[in-house]
Amino acid sequence: MQILETGGAVLPNKASMPARQDILRTVADAVLHLPSMHVVRVGIDGVDGAGKSMFGDELAQVLSAAGRRVIRASVDGFHNPRAIRYRPGGLLLRLL
Repeated sequence: MQILETGGAVLPNKASMPARQDILRTVADAVLHLPSMHVVRVGIDGVDGAGKSMFGDELAQVLSAAGRRVIRASVDGFHNPRAIRYRPGGLLLRLL
């Protein structure tokens, strides 16, 4: 795997996903331009297996390299039982 230097951060060079690096830089720039008088929280959402954790790791690396203090939290190990996750009607029927 090749390594790509981006402003002090080291990212995997994934030639098959050039858009990912562009998105990573765009999100990092947006976060870095937020006022940081208080804690800045960044949430990453998506379907199972979409690469949320990997993107979060990459984003944390870029933000750390830019001098931001980063704390990573993940809920990868949390899952409702399959019967609840795939119940017909989803959450709406459970609330009725």
